[in-house]
Amino acid sequence: MKNRNIFSKSLYLLKTTFLEFNDDNAIKLSAALSYYTIFSLPFIDYYNHLWILFWGRSHNRAIVRANK
Repeated sequence: MKNRNIFSKSLYLLKTTFLEFNDDNAIKLSAALSYYTIFSLPFIDYYNHLWILFWGRSHNRAIVRANK
């Protein structure tokens, strides 16, 4: 009897989670987020190279150490 109660609660939780996930349109939003992330990575790398070009690697390492 106890196993059936756990099973029904688990099934209810999965069903509710799926419905809320679907209502929030999470699949479309996560696809958009990963799309913009992938296409922004070259620009981040470009700005990092510009930073190193103007201020050098030692300045970059000093900032990283200061933020730890």
